[in-house]
Amino acid sequence: MFHLPDAVADVFVHNVFTVQFLYEHLPLYIVALYPAMAELAYDLVQSLGGFEGSALLGALGVGFVHHLFYEIFDQLGPQLSWWSWNPDAESNDPAVASVPMTSAFLFATVGPAALALLTRLLVGRRADRGEPIGGWALAGRSLAVGAGVPALIAAAGLPSSLLGSERRGAQRAVLSGLIGVSGVVAAPALARGWRRARAAGSSAPGDSAWFGVGFGGLFLAVFGQLWRGALPERLAAEDGVTPAGRPAASISYTLGCAGLAAATVAGAATAHGRDTGRPDGGPRRAPTAPHGATACAAIDGASQRVR
Repeated sequence: MFHLPDAVADVFVHNVFTVQFLYEHLPLYIVALYPAMAELAYDLVQSLGGFEGSALLGALGVGFVHHLFYEIFDQLGPQLSWWSWNPDAESNDPAVASVPMTSAFLFATVGPAALALLTRLLVGRRADRGEPIGGWALAGRSLAVGAGVPALIAAAGLPSSLLGSERRGAQRAVLSGLIGVSGVVAAPALARGWRRARAAGSSAPGDSAWFGVGFGGLFLAVFGQLWRGALPERLAAEDGVTPAGRPAASISYTLGCAGLAAATVAGAATAHGRDTGRPDGGPRRAPTAPHGATACAAIDGASQRVR
């Protein structure tokens, strides 16, 4: 696409879907699901009070939560033939089962974190102060977020890429460590935010909690059923390949992500008092992801071209 394969190896290819865009490279479900998942992670972190301290810490929380939900989907997709990774592309090795670690780190973690950080810095702080943002100003700031996200993704990928393709073990260690650090930093911060919310004693969940809890619960329920249908073939896999010749997903990694994702949804559902944007009181709440939603396509294109 866009004459890139002549110079750059295709990282992956989508299967054929009923509705597709960009010369049949962009399925409709991607257009719908990716922005919704960015919104989901942002809203859950906001519901847990993740942005009440440092914008950077809140952004790390968004990256961590997005990673939890996204890997449930990312592990399953290749086994169901929704897309196929190119085994000859250097960026697709090392991997967790069938998922390249560069996808798990740069796309599932860094991209949403960068989107949240830039949205907070360029839009959220002004909204917190009650300063109005005009339409043109908001559009310009949204474009700036979209332009800044790929730069932050590229910067985050430098430690691994500088090791070179010959040092796969070192790359795996670095990427695993970076993903782990995001969880070690973000999880305690979100837990502290939940405790603060509970201690506040308010009785009604905030605006952001309704989407986070509702869509988060629906996401887990739907993918739970999809995983249930795919499990027999996964259990019959040998050497990482299913009887149908498809790459097998990682059950353990998916279960770990699903468990933490469910805990995050439960935390948002029980962290009442996060209503910070309603007229009945409380400080103004930070804007949710739509203010930076135009950057979602930038995450997609920068990390792996168009998925």
